[in-house]
Amino acid sequence: MKAPLRQAVLALASVLAVAVVWAVAWTPRPRAETPTAPAARRSSAPAAPSPVATESHDALPDRNVFEFVEPEPDALPAPRLAPLMVPPPLAPSVIEPPPSEPVRLVGFVRRGGIVRAALSVHGSVSVLGVRDEAGGYLVLSVDEDAGVMVRTPDGAELLLPPPQP
Repeated sequence: MKAPLRQAVLALASVLAVAVVWAVAWTPRPRAETPTAPAARRSSAPAAPSPVATESHDALPDRNVFEFVEPEPDALPAPRLAPLMVPPPLAPSVIEPPPSEPVRLVGFVRRGGIVRAALSVHGSVSVLGVRDEAGGYLVLSVDEDAGVMVRTPDGAELLLPPPQP
């Protein structure tokens, strides 16, 4: 055989040998089995369990761990609880909001150097200057220190104090 052919055969043989070793190493091992029934029949006397085997933590329990055991009727009964006392329901109380004023001063707004009043008239906020009207209320004067003077729909004049900071 020539040298290059011999090297190719040796390389192929070594690759196959590695593949076989790898396949054997990754093959799962069979589990150790208990003696078969004919071998168990051959022993005439049952063997007494050795004390070492019964003390082992790996030994299987003598009962079926998946079987539910009913409690014995002689067990103590559950303690009885006192009856639950429920207080009577509270009488519904109607909390009325304080009567809101139909008009109040919310704050001041400066636009173009002119001071205007932000008034809440029946819950709707409007920015009003002198001689402006909203909801029947006419603004007579706007002063940041004294407050806003308005004329009510019935003709009375009312001074609204400035809001507290």
